[in-house]
Amino acid sequence: MDLGYKKQLFSLMGNGVSTAQNRPVSPEYVELIVNKSCFFRCRMCRIWKLEEPDALDLDDADNFLRTLKKLVKLPYIIYICGGETLAYRKLPHLIRKCSDYGFDTVITTNGWLLSEKNIKRLSDAGLRTWVLSLDSIDLKIHDSLRGMKGSGERVIKGIRLIKKINPEARVNINTVIMGENLHTLMKTVEWAESNEDISTIHLNAVTAPIASPINRKWRDDPEFKGIWPGHKDEVDKVIDQLIKFRKNNNKLVNPEGQLELFRRYFHDPFSFVINRPCHMQKTISIDADGSIYMCHDLGKIGNISDRKFERDWLSKEAMGTRQRISQCKKNCKMLINCNYKETV
Repeated sequence: MDLGYKKQLFSLMGNGVSTAQNRPVSPEYVELIVNKSCFFRCRMCRIWKLEEPDALDLDDADNFLRTLKKLVKLPYIIYICGGETLAYRKLPHLIRKCSDYGFDTVITTNGWLLSEKNIKRLSDAGLRTWVLSLDSIDLKIHDSLRGMKGSGERVIKGIRLIKKINPEARVNINTVIMGENLHTLMKTVEWAESNEDISTIHLNAVTAPIASPINRKWRDDPEFKGIWPGHKDEVDKVIDQLIKFRKNNNKLVNPEGQLELFRRYFHDPFSFVINRPCHMQKTISIDADGSIYMCHDLGKIGNISDRKFERDWLSKEAMGTRQRISQCKKNCKMLINCNYKETV
């Protein structure tokens, strides 16, 4: 490692990347995108349009997990998602590998494939936390947004089935805030609060549809009509209700600061809504083809098929990406939703 590169590493300490023995701190967040296939037709996602969806190689994932264990301190959570995660046939084996290395796992699913067999196999492999997508307790609205009739009912039944098979499991609900479900948002949150089988509910603001071309004007595209909350007064009313609700209830996990951020974002999506640098320098996303990203918009820093993750994590390419992240002023799903932080 040359002297100039060492200086770069130390210069980033104030931007969320510190050093120990001349290397950045371990990743704070790791997700494995196991596939790029899905049989739903979600209004806010275009993964289902991909012609040649990838699936994560299990041996490459095993090597990555073995290396990752050297860089992080247990307990540590691995987030597993898709596509539709349960459509990944090797999912029980991947969960078992994570468990064997001492990692905790969380998966996201649309709930359609939550059969007794699948739930038992994943529970036996070590899965303890499930995140189910439910965009409205008005199931007709959920089905419309997800493009699959009966999908909402499958989620409701799946929640009960998970808790029946594994009473100790955590079942979390994820709801995307969109134009068509905005008026039912409070009812959905209240339903989750009163349901003893649900541990938490987390809200996400709709952002540029996944797997769609990057386009600042996507909100005006007829293909995405109805998913953007265009009425600011209604947004303000719902955000105020949510802030008031969470003061006396505990299952809505979005902090008040994030709810206020949603308000600013829906009022003006083109204005950078975070008054600080992006903190994604310490995140890792492994794509279904094995590509390693910190930020998907800024390009990959390697591929786990090369079996050299630690080198890639410390590389000059990675350092360049960290610098670009620290200067980025773009609202995105990772900054606003998945990896929101009130402080850095």
